Amino acid sequence: MEIAKAEIGDFISPDGWGGGGAILAKPRAFCSEADMNWQFSMESGNLLGVIYAVNITITSRKVTYHKGKKRYRCRIEFVHDGEPSTVSGGYIFKNIHS
Repeated sequence: MEIAKAEIGDFISPDGWGGGGAILAKPRAFCSEADMNWQFSMESGNLLGVIYAVNITITSRKVTYHKGKKRYRCRIEFVHDGEPSTVSGGYIFKNIHS
C-alpha cells in the first residue's frame, strides 16, 4: 500500500544529482500518445534543455520531514526510447510551495 502518490508539482531529487533535482511536470509527448509509457516529464537538474520522461513510485513506508517539507524515498525510472529504462533511487518532496 502506497502512503502517497507522485503528482505534478512535486520536487524530485535523484540520488547522485548533488542536491539538484526538478519539479514533475505533465508528460510531454515525444511519440504518439498511444505509445507513451511514462507518467511525468522532468527537466535535467544540470543539463539545460534536457527533459526526461519518468515514472515515479514512492517506496518508503513512512514520511520524514526536511526543512518542514514532507519527504519520501522513491524509485525513479528514466524511460528510454527503444532501449531499457534506467532506474535510480531518490527523494520526492511533497507540498514544496506551501
